[in-house]
Amino acid sequence: MGDRSYMRRSEYSGDGLGVVKWLIIINVAVFILQGVLRVWFGSSIIEKYFSLSPAALRSGYVWTIVTYGFLHGSFLHILVNMLAIFFIGRILEPIIGSKSLLKVYFASILLGGVTWLLFGSGHGGILVGASAGGFGLMTFFCLLYPETLMTILLFFVIPITMKPKWILWGMIAIEGLLFLVYEMPGRSFVASSGHLGGILAGAIMYQLIIKHRLFSFDKIKIEAPRWVKKITNPRVSSPKFTLNISNKKALRREVDRILDKINHEGFSSLSDEERKTLDRAKGLLES
Repeated sequence: MGDRSYMRRSEYSGDGLGVVKWLIIINVAVFILQGVLRVWFGSSIIEKYFSLSPAALRSGYVWTIVTYGFLHGSFLHILVNMLAIFFIGRILEPIIGSKSLLKVYFASILLGGVTWLLFGSGHGGILVGASAGGFGLMTFFCLLYPETLMTILLFFVIPITMKPKWILWGMIAIEGLLFLVYEMPGRSFVASSGHLGGILAGAIMYQLIIKHRLFSFDKIKIEAPRWVKKITNPRVSSPKFTLNISNKKALRREVDRILDKINHEGFSSLSDEERKTLDRAKGLLES
């Protein structure tokens, strides 16, 4: 994912390393295999059968529309992509679950490959790399928490704090510009069209999973944050009501109810108002 901005540890410091860990392990293992084959045979045979190109598809290698995402062209290439998957994936996985994270990731790889075939493959070459998957996960995160401040390390050095929604718009603007100015005229080997496809896939999956709930989250058990007492009471159905945010007792009861709902039905069961209540509650209950 080239010279991009990546998130460093902040208030979103999850420990979701289930499928994220295996995605990284598989990518690294394949990269090592590429290197070994290159030493033995002078070229990486694996790229012939698993990288994406119009020629590969014409040869019947239809699986390359996905497998290209597990190949990388250099150590820096895989390092940047794995860092992106690690930092974003470890946050998203405890929230949306392993299955939903894989759906977002592979949908991004798939659509990234398709957009590259449509708009970026005219100058020849092959497509490799997990960049589209990383961009898809980042897009999903930015849409899930658009207003909450987060700190990223630009070029892994410069700390910048901003809202995720502006990071998303920045990614779209930068990749769109690179696509029009460099990739389309054939001046760059960076597949910005694939990155844009990953961004589009992340946005589509957000709509399907969060907005329309077409796919269900895994049933995730969570503990109440430090600013809320742990839930010990059995689940009790609560009628909807307008919350008086100046009343901390009422606010705490509503937060308890929402956390209990998440424990039993998953994060995706929350309404927009319930999500806003959790966001408002954090600052009030800490004060």
